[in-house]
Amino acid sequence: MAVISFCSLIFAQENVIPEQSNTISDSLMQIIESRVKSEYGITDNSTLVQTAEVMKVELNELKKQLGLDVKNIQLDKMRLRQLGVSVYQVLLAHETIQYGFNTTSSLSHISAQYSVPIKKLKSLLALDPNDITLNQRSIQSLEISLDSVRAAINEYNETLLNTGGNIVLVGVLVVFLSLLVTSLVIMQLRHLNFLTQEKPAKADIKITKSGKLLSAKPHVSNNDIAAVVTALHLFQYQLEERRRLALTFHREKANFWRADGLYAMPNRNFTKK
Repeated sequence: MAVISFCSLIFAQENVIPEQSNTISDSLMQIIESRVKSEYGITDNSTLVQTAEVMKVELNELKKQLGLDVKNIQLDKMRLRQLGVSVYQVLLAHETIQYGFNTTSSLSHISAQYSVPIKKLKSLLALDPNDITLNQRSIQSLEISLDSVRAAINEYNETLLNTGGNIVLVGVLVVFLSLLVTSLVIMQLRHLNFLTQEKPAKADIKITKSGKLLSAKPHVSNNDIAAVVTALHLFQYQLEERRRLALTFHREKANFWRADGLYAMPNRNFTKK
């Protein structure tokens, strides 16, 4: 972390005099690499295997971050100078493996990579959320440590998880309450239908199927009762006549000559060729 802080300080100094950026970049790169060498003990003569052991990272992951062929084992024992890899590039690769980003990553890149709103990320890092000029600036130029950025991302994810759980819980409660209210309303509809439907009028005359009088209102005369009984008797008689006609005309057809021959000669089908 001492190397990272030193790199941030140097980068801030580099932005002070932009007209001398090329000369300062070369000199600053040498200073950064010298500090990295003293911190990790890595030099241009170190091999990839030695570098991975010192950085405590997997060799294939280091080769991937450096843009080298992972399957080429001949590169493992080659020196960094032979591979055209600087010590500073090794440091950035180590930061990327450890944090998922490095000191040269901008806030907008980190925001898109971890799906964190840019304004929320700047707010968690104690920056002005409305300052859009900070979006393309690197962590190095903002003098923010990698640990601070990682802590801000973790804090956002924890908040997002709690918020998502609360939303799901509220949604489930709303659905169940809606179903409960709907079921109660449906259960009360039968009472509404009972109150609104018209009650059937009471019959003036009640008789049995056989025509026996059960009850009659006082204003019904004997002639009316006799007419009702007669009409009921005629109706039942017509129904019976219709049933008899239906059985007569819709009876299944039968061939008696064929039936008689079948029963008279039961072995005919066996002797027939």
